Amino acid sequence: MVEDLMKGVFGTMSDAAFFVGALLGTFLITRLFFHITKGWDGGFKRIVFIHMFALTFVTLVSGMGLADGGEFEPIMGFKLYIFPLLFWFVVDICIYLKRKNTSRLGK
Repeated sequence: MVEDLMKGVFGTMSDAAFFVGALLGTFLITRLFFHITKGWDGGFKRIVFIHMFALTFVTLVSGMGLADGGEFEPIMGFKLYIFPLLFWFVVDICIYLKRKNTSRLGK
């Protein structure tokens, strides 16, 4: 039953497992970049910059890993990691907007 549901959403269980792993990996990478840039109070621009930099980073690293001794595969890396990074981008934007509204109400 669960396999049939997951098959309809992701195709196969291995696709679902990859997506969960990609969510974890991209979460750690974006949090690392947020930590590195914590001195920059850039607001929305900071969030966009971090996620674009993270997408570039994971595209290049996964492109090298997917090559497996062959041709560099950045397009495939981009296709694999764009949706997990978009998920975290939406989450971070929602958190940013909620904090912005909460601080506005506190004034």
